Amino acid sequence: MGQPAPKTSATPRLGLAVAFAAFAAAGGACSGKVDGAAPDAGSTTTSTTSSGPNCPAEVPDGYVFCDPGPGTCAYELACQSGPATLTFQCTTGAWHIDEIPCQPLHDSCPGTHFHCTGTWYHGWNSDPPAPCPATEPAPGTPCSTGYLGGVWEQCGYYCADQPNVWTVVTCTGPGAGENTWQSDGACVPP
Repeated sequence: MGQPAPKTSATPRLGLAVAFAAFAAAGGACSGKVDGAAPDAGSTTTSTTSSGPNCPAEVPDGYVFCDPGPGTCAYELACQSGPATLTFQCTTGAWHIDEIPCQPLHDSCPGTHFHCTGTWYHGWNSDPPAPCPATEPAPGTPCSTGYLGGVWEQCGYYCADQPNVWTVVTCTGPGAGENTWQSDGACVPP
């Protein structure tokens, strides 16, 4: 007699990142620090509007499955530069962000993976960059870019003492755990 056939499921196996996104979408929660980032403070959604029947209660931050259909879901998020409205559609079985122009470059919404690259962007692949730190990291603070938990290479913030001046910090260096945050120098003391 041979071994019994392994049990199979009609649901394909999901990668770790996809499984985590499904866990989070189902109400799971996780918090912690990544490269100096403050712990997640909960949802950054300040309001939700929709014209579609199946909008998630929270912004779809990750690979979140959906039933394809017409309509748009809009979420207002608290971002580094101020409130931003991001819209999503479900046309392929997963929520996708609409290409909405954004300024200033390298804006981000703390606690999410959304990043301004000229349009709002989210790395939907199996290992998107970690969110930018919630507050501007001090120059010389260690950071990591690339796969497996690396952050966006550039993150933008308003200067603490000059609220109308936008600065961008870059995670740079020789790599292999030796990178640090470096400032563009825009925050010059008055």
